[in-house]
Amino acid sequence: MMMMMMMMMMMMMLMMVMMMMMMMMMMMMMMMMMMMTGVQIAITHFK
Repeated sequence: MMMMMMMMMMMMMLMMVMMMMMMMMMMMMMMMMMMMTGVQIAITHFK
């Protein structure tokens, strides 16, 4: 019983870490997209 609980806890921790990584990746992607759009807008404005 104890081993099962430990395994479950480990799995949960792994899932949480994976979710955090995914969130970070998504945030980075969004930032990159925003920066790209911003640069494009600036270029169009100054041209």
